[in-house]
Amino acid sequence: MQRLLKPNEVAQIDERLHDNALLQTCRKVWRRRGIEVTSVVACAEDIFCEAAWLTDELIEAGKETEASNLTLGLWNDVSNDVAKWENKIPLTDRYLIVSTVFQIVATAFSLHWDSHYCDDLRDALIETENKYRDEHPPKDLYALQEQQRHQDALLEVIIPCSVILKRWINDYIDNPDLWLTEEIDMALNPPINIKAGKKESRKADKKVFDADTFRETFNYQPDGMSNKEREIRLKMAFNKMRGILIDRETHYDTFKSLFTGKPLDVKIVWIGTNAQLRKLFNLLITKNKLISKPTGGLNQILTARFKKVDGSSFTTNEIKDAGNDGDMSVVNDVVEYLTPIPVQMEDLEQQLSRIVLEEQERADLRGDKNGKPQKHLPKGTNSSPTPNQHTRKSKK
Repeated sequence: MQRLLKPNEVAQIDERLHDNALLQTCRKVWRRRGIEVTSVVACAEDIFCEAAWLTDELIEAGKETEASNLTLGLWNDVSNDVAKWENKIPLTDRYLIVSTVFQIVATAFSLHWDSHYCDDLRDALIETENKYRDEHPPKDLYALQEQQRHQDALLEVIIPCSVILKRWINDYIDNPDLWLTEEIDMALNPPINIKAGKKESRKADKKVFDADTFRETFNYQPDGMSNKEREIRLKMAFNKMRGILIDRETHYDTFKSLFTGKPLDVKIVWIGTNAQLRKLFNLLITKNKLISKPTGGLNQILTARFKKVDGSSFTTNEIKDAGNDGDMSVVNDVVEYLTPIPVQMEDLEQQLSRIVLEEQERADLRGDKNGKPQKHLPKGTNSSPTPNQHTRKSKK
């Protein structure tokens, strides 16, 4: 959060999440670590909110995202949040707070059975902190010794919490009822639901996600891109995906409406793999930042906007645990087509014409000119143009 919690908000979080293992760990750690931070009066619940946000971001990013690139950006995000808690928080105190958040989350992930969490993400979290320390070395030997003492003291408190963290993190990643960030939001904004003079149980307050009523779409509006270029790039992506990732009967206007950011009820038939679906939009949101991050969460919006070939809906777990199967080169091509680069409009239109022609050639090979069910092309039949290579400017 970009501000400190108010006393009543702290009480609301404690009431709803008092048994949560991550919150209990934050309490024990901050009881020891908090006295070392002198420039801001933060509580364990403030640390918990940051740790919960970091945990959810790492899980939602999926296994296909490069862990080191992801954690480096998240370090800066948490640090920027902390900087807004109070005016002029010194870098030393900000480091202590962010380091605490990262160490807690790294310890939790290290206890999960999946190597993506216990090895890749844990190592990336630790390496990110080490990189920050290398880039901001202490000014003298005493400061260096103090920094090491802080680290040793932090681990002494976190490690004994491993038992409760292990049970919690495995259950949370594998079978989440609600994201922690959603739980916190519901705690801070409780629904008014009174029955017989008493509030209903916390379990009854939980929101149940319904893909059939969820209407959010993606907002594809890159800075500086003209409406004409946006239209051409969406058509390039559409024709590349048609018959490979999405059903060939999909109309362009339906596909285009998916990227307006406006409420939509239509579902598009996805014929690619679950892994291709998650990776495509994860790259567009997290790595390349070409579309705005959905407020409802990536898994939720994908289950709401896409359906299987048989007409049934995806579940959030099917998206979250998609794996890595499927040809990802077509996914990378779509991302490149949607990425704005300096180019003559005439060249862009010629590239679109080639992509449209190749899509029709693929349809002729399959014999599905009239929109019959498609099958993936054999290897070697995909002759789409290689996207323009360029250096992307990183955006925050």
